[in-house]
Amino acid sequence: SPMHCPAQTIGGGDRNGEIGMGGWTGRDKAMCDASPEGRQRETDAWEWRPPGRSTDPDDADVPVGESLRDVEARMLAFLDTLTIPRAEWGPAPTVMVFTHHAAICCALRGILEASPLTIGPKGDPPNTSITELVYNAASQGRKGGWLVRTVFDSAHLEPLRLLEDARPPDRQSRVPMSADRGASMRSRSAGPPGGVRTRDGRL
Repeated sequence: SPMHCPAQTIGGGDRNGEIGMGGWTGRDKAMCDASPEGRQRETDAWEWRPPGRSTDPDDADVPVGESLRDVEARMLAFLDTLTIPRAEWGPAPTVMVFTHHAAICCALRGILEASPLTIGPKGDPPNTSITELVYNAASQGRKGGWLVRTVFDSAHLEPLRLLEDARPPDRQSRVPMSADRGASMRSRSAGPPGGVRTRDGRL
């Protein structure tokens, strides 16, 4: 591949999936937001959890609703598994993590120790954007940890935007390229090479 990543895939499953929406899974978002439970989210969006349990078979591992804090803890724990050195992985492998809107924003909030109001609920990574993290192990008195290299980089989409803008109005796409909330994280760490793919998160 252009990034010279070995063709190896490791399973991420629900460890790096989208936020669990519990009993709201598959329901209309506007109706859920307008419900009494949805209005409670305005008081503390970071700690609020969707009510009920999901009946979707794909949610078997995480059927209950998660708060943004829950997602942060889950994502940071998943990233920690990528920092465990193993001889067969080499000294500094590149790991591609394909994840989702809330998952990547919550992970960044935890790494940057930023306000939940500026990273968690407010972040909006464009579709296919890339966030690059570099993990430095502790050594010679240095604490080590994650370094954020890029956040929501979508420069690779610029040629597509120019092509779209050049189309006649009646032939342009009706869905903005930044509307989908999927994103990816490129981690350079002491973890396994390859990609981690997860199911599509949905409300």
